[in-house]
Amino acid sequence: MIQKYQNIEFPSWLLEAANIFGSIRNIGNYQRFEDPKYNRGKEQNFTTHINGITGELIFAIFLERKSIKYEMAPIFGFTNKISGDFVIYPKNGNQYSIDIKTINQDQPSFNINVDAYNKKPVDYYGFIINNGNNADIFIINSKKIETWEIKTTFTRHYTKNISYFKKIKQHYEKN
Repeated sequence: MIQKYQNIEFPSWLLEAANIFGSIRNIGNYQRFEDPKYNRGKEQNFTTHINGITGELIFAIFLERKSIKYEMAPIFGFTNKISGDFVIYPKNGNQYSIDIKTINQDQPSFNINVDAYNKKPVDYYGFIINNGNNADIFIINSKKIETWEIKTTFTRHYTKNISYFKKIKQHYEKN
């Protein structure tokens, strides 16, 4: 797998399901937010969980449609036996771990917490831009993240402007 792009339509029920699942995840992770390192404020915590689950569900649909075998991390709870959100098993016999990051089309950038990046290594990142009833999916080798700019808001994080991903999309749409 190399840097790739794909647009995918998803069923209308997915956003409603993600809102419900995100609410449950937010409640379930309340203890985590006692640590100021993870607490971004009530509204931001909630939005982060909804975006995360939305992207995970979109990526699962993408893998199903491509007939790619996968294992998905639990949607709720802290116990995760895999590194990242997914382990995929393509037909070439290899396996790859993928962490999913999701934003809405009006958000300016993707961010990856530096500590989490170093603590939870994955092979690839799946970056998903939610456009309402379809999404742009970008699969990028995790080592490329180390070339991104580092900023600090709540925590230190790698950041990449959405325009970078739009250029990738334009390249794939031309070819």
